[in-house]
Amino acid sequence: MIRQFENLTPVNGFDESNLVNARQNNYAWSMSDLDDFIYIGTGRNILYNIIKSFEPQTQLPALINPGVVDNGAEI
Repeated sequence: MIRQFENLTPVNGFDESNLVNARQNNYAWSMSDLDDFIYIGTGRNILYNIIKSFEPQTQLPALINPGVVDNGAEI
């Protein structure tokens, strides 16, 4: 069965104005709906934090290096 998704809001949920911030949300912890919205709780910089906790001096590839690390929670 093919499911069609319906766009419920004019906002797509991605931070297009700040891509450095958007790429730090890289793991979905939870998801819930409230009225017409779906909320996704995200983990930030998961792979970066795991690697740095074991090997703090490791040079990371640009793909997973967020630059300025901001681990503040977002929904």
